[in-house]
Amino acid sequence: MRLAWQNLIQERTRLALSVLGVALAILLILVLQGFLRGMFRQIAAYLEHSPGSVVVAQDGVVNLFDYDTFQTCLTGPGGGPLPAGCNCYDFDADGVVTLEDFATVQEMFNGQ
Repeated sequence: MRLAWQNLIQERTRLALSVLGVALAILLILVLQGFLRGMFRQIAAYLEHSPGSVVVAQDGVVNLFDYDTFQTCLTGPGGGPLPAGCNCYDFDADGVVTLEDFATVQEMFNGQ
């Protein structure tokens, strides 16, 4: 353990730049995640406060509102029973909504 610590502090400039790079990467991830959550919140707020009780969309069309709803339904492997209204996102009918189902949503969003 002592050798590892000596190797780290041998070149303090390189250590400082490495730590700074990792911290910057984490900061960027958090900022982008905040933008994404804000976007989803605005989409949901628009639909929740629009003057109407029905949203009409063509069958098979996936939009950003579907991404927002999908996030609440994502259970992961072995995640237990699906929340109410999430059966439509279980494309492989395995009883859980996983990233495999998300890949299907992405394909539908891209028009494939």
